[in-house]
Amino acid sequence: MNRFWPLFCVLIILMTITACGGATYVDKGNGEKELGGLSGQVVFQLHDVYRQSPPGCVAILPLIVPKGGASTLELRIDQAQTVRRALYAHLSPQGKRDVELPRIDFVLARKNIPENDLAALGRTLNCDAIIRGHVTEYGSQFLGVYSRVAVGADLEMVRAQDGTQLWEGRH
Repeated sequence: MNRFWPLFCVLIILMTITACGGATYVDKGNGEKELGGLSGQVVFQLHDVYRQSPPGCVAILPLIVPKGGASTLELRIDQAQTVRRALYAHLSPQGKRDVELPRIDFVLARKNIPENDLAALGRTLNCDAIIRGHVTEYGSQFLGVYSRVAVGADLEMVRAQDGTQLWEGRH
């Protein structure tokens, strides 16, 4: 047991350092480059159009769930909804008016407005920006003293009126 003790201590220290490490933010708008292969990166770009005319309202569309296949991740709709609710909870206190998620779902289902008709969707919701995207990762691991929760998404914010991209991000 004594000869394994140093190895055990090193393992615990490495797991603690890894678990406590925060995300690395990469702003493509400032010319920063992505560090290939790091899953803790938040890669984003805030376009000049956003700075010139920031939206007063943001609506978050249902996130796309990749369909099965050898190269895609198997996700359930409820997992994508969980990511969407978490995104909504993060954006709600940011000072912009938001549209409640059930209202967006109602409009998409009952008003016969396709998700790709952004102008009609924006007018119906009385909102000038839309966030859309897809979930890229969803899962968790529990290994005794270490746990990992992984959620990833590719997102973009577009102006509802004309589809101009205001912001894009990937994490």
